[in-house]
Amino acid sequence: MIRLSKISKAVGIENNNHYIIKDISFTLDSKKLGVISGRSGAGKTTLLHLIAGLDIPTDGECWVDETCISKLDSEKRAKFRLENIGFVFQSFNFLASLTISENISVPAYLNNGIKNSDIAQKVKSITEILGIDSLLDRYPNEVSGGEIQRASIARALINNPKIVLADEPTGNLDTENREIVLQSFKRIISEFGVTVLMVTHDKELEKSADTIFHLNDGVLLEAK
Repeated sequence: MIRLSKISKAVGIENNNHYIIKDISFTLDSKKLGVISGRSGAGKTTLLHLIAGLDIPTDGECWVDETCISKLDSEKRAKFRLENIGFVFQSFNFLASLTISENISVPAYLNNGIKNSDIAQKVKSITEILGIDSLLDRYPNEVSGGEIQRASIARALINNPKIVLADEPTGNLDTENREIVLQSFKRIISEFGVTVLMVTHDKELEKSADTIFHLNDGVLLEAK
């Protein structure tokens, strides 16, 4: 579950503050697909980063299940994020010198809770579900955009997260691969029981969401 309580984020100095997002409250229940929508500059990515603990709010609280991540110090936030939050980037952020399998495995090697001997089997199991297990020995430049995005989803799942956050996950994909990635998100909710929240401009993705949170100039206009 994700719960925000009166979250605001301001930048500036002294009394000359500009609010990127202001007084946002909402809840996304466990095992649901949520979408944050809104035009460019509405504050969508900032909100996602606050939920991920990549940034902290000026005011308010962000909860992931029973943990108020916004109240943790930077070290504890990083540890909590590694163990509980998967992140899917629009630009993939894969290392060109590593194979698909190695890229997926990176967060697991950073997580002391997973034995190194178990990582390869875990990668195999997740990628079989996502239909990319035949690509594990290839390098990022040897696979399609849709395939590498599914590998990004696998990487986000490797540490058994409670939630997966995705920033414009279909922004660089054609229609066919967009649909494949959408079905992949639906499948991981079913198979892994995670909560998924994504930022998108994609109206087709919005149609598949359980809840849509629409932002305008940093303010939550509606949740439906």
